[in-house]
Amino acid sequence: AHHPHPHLVSAHFLAMASSPSSEEKEGIPVAKFLTDIHKMSACGALIEVKAFYEMEGSDIAAKDKYGSTAVSWASRNGYLDIVQYLLNEKDADVESNGIGGLKPLHFAANGAHEEICSLLLEKGADPVSKDNAGNTPLHLAARKGVLSMVQLLVDNKGDPGARNKR
Repeated sequence: AHHPHPHLVSAHFLAMASSPSSEEKEGIPVAKFLTDIHKMSACGALIEVKAFYEMEGSDIAAKDKYGSTAVSWASRNGYLDIVQYLLNEKDADVESNGIGGLKPLHFAANGAHEEICSLLLEKGADPVSKDNAGNTPLHLAARKGVLSMVQLLVDNKGDPGARNKR
């Protein structure tokens, strides 16, 4: 799942990057737009994500207003290339809690993004971690009905007997 016009996204981000931070472009404050790594990750803008993290002072652990990190957004929306970059090149935290106690593995399991789940597990994500409702990634994968995802989580020590708060 890639952005349908990555070259348009890149041109837009790069044009804004060269503007003074006090200006607005198309009604969007440039400084806010350029620091929204979460939106870039959620949209699959790998070139911009890389450029952002090459800037001095960028924080891989930064959370948005929902408490989610860039790796959470990329995991949620199925952008394997961004998740790989964030985990392999920037050592992103696979256990960062977001809104409702959701972690990147919860987001990936809920979206049935099997390759991302596999990578997160390989990097140490906890397959039995619970969100605020007591759901594990296995609960979310089972709810989606994707047997291969359920099997992946069970094979990686996901607990089929885990109970949520319902």
